[in-house]
Amino acid sequence: MQKDWCRMMNRTIAYVPSDNDVGVPVVIYRRVVEGLVEGNHWSDPPPHLADDLKSIKKALKGHFYNCQSRRCCYCSIELPNHGASIYLDHVISRRDRPDFMLSLNNLGAACGPCNGSKSAKPVLIEGLDVAGVVNVPMDSGAYILVHPQLDEWADHFELDEFSRIRKTTDKGGKTIEMCGIDKLNAARLSDHFASRDRAEVVKVITKVGSYKQRARKQRAIQLLRDLAYRGSDKARVAVARIEMEVI
Repeated sequence: MQKDWCRMMNRTIAYVPSDNDVGVPVVIYRRVVEGLVEGNHWSDPPPHLADDLKSIKKALKGHFYNCQSRRCCYCSIELPNHGASIYLDHVISRRDRPDFMLSLNNLGAACGPCNGSKSAKPVLIEGLDVAGVVNVPMDSGAYILVHPQLDEWADHFELDEFSRIRKTTDKGGKTIEMCGIDKLNAARLSDHFASRDRAEVVKVITKVGSYKQRARKQRAIQLLRDLAYRGSDKARVAVARIEMEVI
């Protein structure tokens, strides 16, 4: 799962890439950047910019799809080669900094669940005011989550025997939390249960770790244990692993 992210050609340019970066003429890119002044302009741009923005989004999706080896920048699931299934994620939200909306240094291609879960959550470290930074911070240490361009995915995560994404650093753990990757992990565990039980298994697994009372956790584990008998042998191994992790 090692990622070899593409590096931007000129990181000193805060907003506008060269023609060779995404295949959009600089003059068009600059005109759109200067015209998008509100966060909601991403989905509701001024009419005279709508067609150009649509073209830029398409180009950016293709750019990051290829640069990221076709994978979501947060959970690393392989993305379908279809623009509607690829989401351009703003690392620093466009709500907080609409002026970073089209900065290549602030974008990545993400899957729908990661993009939706992360949403507009704060990503900068405590003490770094998002309103006060002049340009997109280009230091990995400025971010509390794994940055699509400044961090290597494999430095912060690993896959276990169930293909769950497990943190190896605090930044990896924060990314799992912010992007809702525990739901993907639960789904991968549920693959070993009977198909009719998988939705219930995902629901239980995603909640059991948050329970405060030991007895409540034990009841959830017992439910998983009962459901595992209708699944494969690996389902029972999965339950034992969950029990070790939460109790």
